[in-house]
Amino acid sequence: MILLVLAVFLVQANSAPKYEMPQKVAVPELRLILNDVTLDEIKENDKEIKYFGNKVTLGDLAFDDVEVKGRGNATWSQEKKPYQLKLPQKTDLLGLGKMRKWILISGYWDNTDLRTDTAFYLAKMVGEKFAHSGEFVELYVNDEYEGLYYLTQGIAVGKNAVDLKDPLGVLVELDNIYGEKEDLFFVSDNGERLTVKDMVAEDNLGLAMADFMENFNALEAAVQAKDYAKITETIDVKSFAEYYLISEFTVNPDAYFTSQYFYKDGPEDKIHAGPAWDFDVAFNNTLVRDWFAADGDMTRHVMKDYFESPDEQYSQWSRLFARLIDLPEFREEVNMVFQERLSGRKNELLTHFWQRAAKIYNAAMRDSEKWEKEDFVRSVKELLEWLSGRYDHFEMEYGTKKYKNYQTYDINVIEV
Repeated sequence: MILLVLAVFLVQANSAPKYEMPQKVAVPELRLILNDVTLDEIKENDKEIKYFGNKVTLGDLAFDDVEVKGRGNATWSQEKKPYQLKLPQKTDLLGLGKMRKWILISGYWDNTDLRTDTAFYLAKMVGEKFAHSGEFVELYVNDEYEGLYYLTQGIAVGKNAVDLKDPLGVLVELDNIYGEKEDLFFVSDNGERLTVKDMVAEDNLGLAMADFMENFNALEAAVQAKDYAKITETIDVKSFAEYYLISEFTVNPDAYFTSQYFYKDGPEDKIHAGPAWDFDVAFNNTLVRDWFAADGDMTRHVMKDYFESPDEQYSQWSRLFARLIDLPEFREEVNMVFQERLSGRKNELLTHFWQRAAKIYNAAMRDSEKWEKEDFVRSVKELLEWLSGRYDHFEMEYGTKKYKNYQTYDINVIEV
């Protein structure tokens, strides 16, 4: 183990933590040897094509007959592409739990490579039941360096994923932009496109989705009628408040129209929101922040920017959360989630972000050079400053512990 003593950093209302980026920290190497196909061929073909008989090594673990395929929607069109690995058997990789399917997130649009990891940590802080975890790896394909990737379990039903038990348990994605491209999709009474992401028993797809859609349509009707009693009968309100808070804190432009997940564990269960997913263009990403405001205005919220009133719907964005947040009872639920779970924990969030930045420093520098990204250190400093200001804004807007303009010092000793 290497103990890195990070610089004392100062957190103030209008200043970012000051630090020096440490070096010489190793990120695990994931090596993929392809069977009778080249990586260029995989990249040129449809992402859904599966390639069998590949080999993977990660530390002391080695696997034969690994299935490889592409994944993602907009990210698949980029030069640095994301992939899915399916192992021969469920295996715990890097302490993330036993799974067969693993995702390699490319982070092509993220100059820090930290947005997804930070969002997952935020989801855990908020208390999301099935919040994801991940670890960074450096990917080599046929001994050629492909860059820094984020290894995580996919959105799936399973013991170490969304742990559903009922035979009619189902995990559903609201996807108003790509949903119609699926072989099977469902349309709610208000026009939302919903697809089945995973389920407990595929043979029960018809019954499971009939149950889910009946409840989802009832939710839409109750929200439109502002019948909060009916809403609370239909959904796990706290999970919806958690999802809303995560989406708004991260200023995630993908929220409310794609990669938005719900699950229901059979007819006796309510609809739950989550798990939160897809954050590579969130957190004031310079590639998209002009959609919201110049210079990363801390007061901007996804819902405020896209909806002047709860009845408006721009492009493919869903009306559901716009109408929910218009209800005083739901706004109070959001307030309570922040006050109970996040208020007073600013240093924890910033420390996690800084620890992870320290861990991937060398790997991120190599990745930036290969894929010609913007300067990693500058990007980390900018995002760290933005996170600090964003938290202060939320503490003012939702928290009971109002931000005060005083200095707080933290010495962080990090074991990596």
